[in-house]
Amino acid sequence: AATLLYRQSLEVKYRSEIGGTGNCLEELTTAVDAGTAHAQAMAGCALVNLIDNPDNQARLCENSNVINILLRVAEEGESAMAKRCAIGTLRQVVDGVGGFKAMRIKRRVET
Repeated sequence: AATLLYRQSLEVKYRSEIGGTGNCLEELTTAVDAGTAHAQAMAGCALVNLIDNPDNQARLCENSNVINILLRVAEEGESAMAKRCAIGTLRQVVDGVGGFKAMRIKRRVET
């Protein structure tokens, strides 16, 4: 499933629709956190692609659970690929959203 979502996330015109489907962003984040190595890589890359969309940036920023998982993966993750994807996703959220929450995220990602 993560591979399929990654392939679909390559299509820019579908990114907002995919990100708004059910708990897509949360489920991808869970796969980045606890999936197999292949699932982590595919889910992480899909998340990085999807978060390029402003609608998805706003959706993700509103979901504190997802933000906390991504922060934990970025700080403590064992997979280098998962860490890079989590950091890349968080940086795009910070750049796209701003505000107090973005400052908190940026402070944790930059250290």
